[in-house]
Amino acid sequence: MTRARYEPPRVEGVANDGNALSFARIERSPAIPWTIAGVAANTAPATTQPAAGPSEAELQALREAAAAAGRADAAALLAGELEAMRAEFSELAQRSLDAIADLRPAALEHWRHELATVAIAIAEAVLQRELVGGLPDLEPLLEQALVELDPHERATITVEPALHESVAAWARNRWPAAVVRGDASLRPGDLRVAARTGNIDGTRAARLERARALVLGEDGVG
Repeated sequence: MTRARYEPPRVEGVANDGNALSFARIERSPAIPWTIAGVAANTAPATTQPAAGPSEAELQALREAAAAAGRADAAALLAGELEAMRAEFSELAQRSLDAIADLRPAALEHWRHELATVAIAIAEAVLQRELVGGLPDLEPLLEQALVELDPHERATITVEPALHESVAAWARNRWPAAVVRGDASLRPGDLRVAARTGNIDGTRAARLERARALVLGEDGVG
């Protein structure tokens, strides 16, 4: 029987030439990951690259956007303040106008009476100055009566007794149909003409009242 050659057991890492001190290159096998409490314990963390920062153009765009937003906020704030000021001014102006409107009627009425008083005083002074005495004071009123009334109509002319004769002489030439009478209640320069178609009051009181009515208005109220 032939005896087989003895072959020592093959050891991992030992060369096949039987030299126990010679080792073959061992290829490292991949590590088998294992975990503790669900967390990998024997694996290195994945290396991540840092994110690239914004470019200069992006930074400039951000700065411009921030500046624009600031300007918009400032404009909105200013617009709000201006609107509030406008509303406050409008309210103040309206209150002032209302106050003036309340005072205006009273002021107008006051000055209306003042003007009436002055006008009447002036009219009275003018009438007094024009009364030089005698027929010349009445002739303008008599001529006006001839224009307003029919000179052929019978009329009654009333004057102060001192002027009866001179007015009667005037009437015979200018108003033959008129009758002249004297009235002691009339003052110098007073005249009344009564006819069927109308009457004329030429007394000083009536003339002053007409001047007063012109100042105060046609109704003469005041």
